[in-house]
Amino acid sequence: MPYEKHQILKHKAIRRIIAAHPELQALLDNLEQQHARMLGISMDEYRDYNITMFIRSLAEEYQVSYWEIIMLYAANSHDELVGIYEEDYQQLAKSIGIDYDSFYDR
Repeated sequence: MPYEKHQILKHKAIRRIIAAHPELQALLDNLEQQHARMLGISMDEYRDYNITMFIRSLAEEYQVSYWEIIMLYAANSHDELVGIYEEDYQQLAKSIGIDYDSFYDR
């Protein structure tokens, strides 16, 4: 899956995660510039860091990967989720030199 498509899916998922989790929205609403400055990062980086940590905690809670959380929230339907998985794993197989169809006995 091309990097640009990954980014589109990630941004779509993040919007949905924030909408589905008011506690994350509250956390983001209360971030302080002073904390970001103390860490030596911008407010955008601090916001992104907090979102990433929240998604990682969801992944840990549900015992799935960070990327699986992204795919679950980005997909509009079960069929789209399956398509995202397939495209991602096809790209992975290609990058490591494995024939995807024969690997999964298709």
